[in-house]
Amino acid sequence: MVRTAVLGVMAALLVLGEAGKKKCGPCDKESCPTLNAANCLAGTTKDDCNCCDVCAKLEGEACDDRLVIK
Repeated sequence: MVRTAVLGVMAALLVLGEAGKKKCGPCDKESCPTLNAANCLAGTTKDDCNCCDVCAKLEGEACDDRLVIK
């Protein structure tokens, strides 16, 4: 019984996680916004689609809450 409940919860979390993911098309670097890396205090990283460069978040900065399961 407990095993079934745990599997059910895990399946629900997996479905919710997949539903919240951003849909990414082909990477078009020409459509990426211009980024001045000197203005990124925490450095740069790739966006959710692993295409465009974006400023990384500093510790304590809010995350992109589309990706956070509440």
